[in-house]
Amino acid sequence: MARRWNTLDFALPDGTILRDYSILLPARPEKVAMQNFPRDERLCARKAVARLFNQGAGAGAGKVVVRALANGGGNNRVAVVAGKSLGGAVKRNRLRRRLRAAYRLQKANLPNGWDLVFLARPGLSEVKWPEVVRNLAEAVRRVVREASGPRRPPPLG
Repeated sequence: MARRWNTLDFALPDGTILRDYSILLPARPEKVAMQNFPRDERLCARKAVARLFNQGAGAGAGKVVVRALANGGGNNRVAVVAGKSLGGAVKRNRLRRRLRAAYRLQKANLPNGWDLVFLARPGLSEVKWPEVVRNLAEAVRRVVREASGPRRPPPLG
């Protein structure tokens, strides 16, 4: 496989540009375990997503909302939803890609055995990337804690 040098440019306060040639990247990056989204981690069935919305617990953090339901398996299955109220197709697809990427970065730190639906909320496109990753992880932890804890009795009266 052909390799190429990728450079990082750093601008100093006096205006000079430094180039860092220390990063060697493949010309066509192969899928790395943390960067792919395998088929068995996707939640595609319409009935499964509907069941999650009807029966699953929900929690949010920042501009990310997560719904979760235990799946009894060894790994998580994920669906990402961005409604039409967020904008056109290009913007919605960008938001879905951001949420999938944030999940891939955090999946090693998240509990396993859950079906998860990530919902993008208005304003997510303006949120900085580190905050998106942090919000997604926090929302998943909250919803799993809520879903795995004891059920609250229905209100009286």
